[in-house]
Amino acid sequence: MKLTCTLVLTVLAALLGLTGCGGGGGAADVVPNTTIQGRLTRSDTDDPIPGATVNAYTTRSRAVGSALATAVTNDTGAYTLRFTAQGDTHVTIIAEPPAASGLAQIELSMAVSAGATISDIAIRVISTTLAAHVGAVAVAPTTIALKIGDTQQFQATVRDTDQQVMTLQPTWTVETATNAVVGVIDGSGTFIAQRPGTCTVVALCGGKRGEATVTVAEPPPPAQHSVPVATITVDGNGDDWAGISPLLTDPVGDGGTYGGLDIIAIYMAHDAQRIYFRIDRQSDALAPNEQNNYWLYQRPTATGTHGYAIECFHPANGQREVRLWNTGANPNSEYGAFQRITSNLTHSFNGGIMEIAVPKNLLVLDPSYQLKFYTHHTVNGQWQHNGDINDTVSTVTLGTAPPVTTSLDGMWDVGEPGYIMQIKGSKIALMAHGTFTEGGQAYMYQGLHTGTITFAAVGSNTGTFALDGAEPNIITSQPQNPNQMLKTIVTIHSTGTLALENNTLVLKGTSVEDDGSVFDIDARCTRLPEGPYNGIWAGLEEYTFAIAGTSISCHSQGSFTETDGNSSLQWYYQGRLVGTVNAQGAFQFTGTEVNVTLQPPALVANVGITTTGTMTRVGANISATFHSVESDGDTYDGTATLTPVL
Repeated sequence: MKLTCTLVLTVLAALLGLTGCGGGGGAADVVPNTTIQGRLTRSDTDDPIPGATVNAYTTRSRAVGSALATAVTNDTGAYTLRFTAQGDTHVTIIAEPPAASGLAQIELSMAVSAGATISDIAIRVISTTLAAHVGAVAVAPTTIALKIGDTQQFQATVRDTDQQVMTLQPTWTVETATNAVVGVIDGSGTFIAQRPGTCTVVALCGGKRGEATVTVAEPPPPAQHSVPVATITVDGNGDDWAGISPLLTDPVGDGGTYGGLDIIAIYMAHDAQRIYFRIDRQSDALAPNEQNNYWLYQRPTATGTHGYAIECFHPANGQREVRLWNTGANPNSEYGAFQRITSNLTHSFNGGIMEIAVPKNLLVLDPSYQLKFYTHHTVNGQWQHNGDINDTVSTVTLGTAPPVTTSLDGMWDVGEPGYIMQIKGSKIALMAHGTFTEGGQAYMYQGLHTGTITFAAVGSNTGTFALDGAEPNIITSQPQNPNQMLKTIVTIHSTGTLALENNTLVLKGTSVEDDGSVFDIDARCTRLPEGPYNGIWAGLEEYTFAIAGTSISCHSQGSFTETDGNSSLQWYYQGRLVGTVNAQGAFQFTGTEVNVTLQPPALVANVGITTTGTMTRVGANISATFHSVESDGDTYDGTATLTPVL
């Protein structure tokens, strides 16, 4: 029985509402901070006992203690005691049924923590006549060793003076030799271990008591594991995990009714692009016609700042989703604070084996994590905590995987004027520039798109890509309408596949614009020459530069204000300038920039520009000096630092 599942994973401020945060007020603190509540019922019939008086006293005995609180049970037998406590202490509770009921009073002692709300103290009483026949109460097991967070189900057997079993339910409580709270127990006899120490679980009935000794130890420190470097084919087969040991194991048969929710081992591996998980289950059997769910947590360690969770969600209709969540820096964060990253992790389920791949470019990785898991399913559509949870915690260290190197690294001509692409490992960037006509009006567009590549395997020349970017579109000829808006910005999301075929990089996919327009991608890319300044670079306001071999292409864009007397106009400009750069860094490029006003009146002007200068590599950047001459005679001199886009 795994009642710890919700306690560990949601990390309630008080375990099942049974513990508080400790502390307590000083001498001046008279506000009740501790609550004990439950029901008073008959031990033989479970009928409620209304009108009974329930008193709480300090220390273990009413004779030497003072009154803390009093309550009278309502029609359902419910009572609530509220009082002020400091630190851990023992409290004696005495329940006195109405005199006319013929029921015997009962006295129990329990350790409580200041600030606690103890919500399931089921007090059970019997008639004075029946109490005289109770001979003994026995508790099983009589001794047990547990770890913090463990649960243990105790059973009580009540016998009469002739040693015959009586069908009576006892009152459960927990006592300690000191005042320290070691654990709590509910009305069904389920004990939850909370702190290190030794305590006595007591079952009371008819003035007799049965006892069990519980020793609670600190959980062992998390096992330390280094995640091996390997590339896994996510097919649910498991063959490529040969030689890799599990990083976390869990007992078979502790996952509830369904073997598909009983996790027995978790494996991890990683390469430069992905982290791979293999989750072994007892079987693939899930709760039929219900929702089933797995949570695999990579919680941050004490020095960590990022946490993640993988959720394998099986809705009742069987349309499985494998989701990735950002759980944040708090190792105890709860579901409501999670942020979904994606719902489409690569996965494969085959019998009892689950395989999942998580792209590293979706993560900000800490050096190590604590690995935990949790499973559960719904009953009649309502989530129940009736699955599996790891009995131990494993700390895993990722280390450094070999860098991704593929024969695709470099600069590529996309096959359309104004389009240049760079690939660097699993990163991709595209500079786009072009013109089009719509509604008889000529437009120019340009933009920088960046994204990632997910390769089929390390060293592979095939995979999928995703690119995002924005393209300012401007009108390039004077419109007749003076109120015409001359500049719009279109955001674009592109996805597809890429594959190297006979030295040609083939891209296929679709681009979706923010207005819903969809365009097909079908490009044949050829590799551009190598050179000392190769790459796509950003700098000099909103300029981007693509350099390959001795060729240089500059996409210029920016804004300025022009003042004439008492009026001023805001202008935006963009254009494509092309030229050359030699091995010593001397460059020149020339082209035309289109200037448009950003508010009425709508004006368009074309300006020719020639720029010369020199560039030098400084670490990962480029330092450049330049001299620009415009067709209207204006000149500009300056310096710029260009930084790599990838």
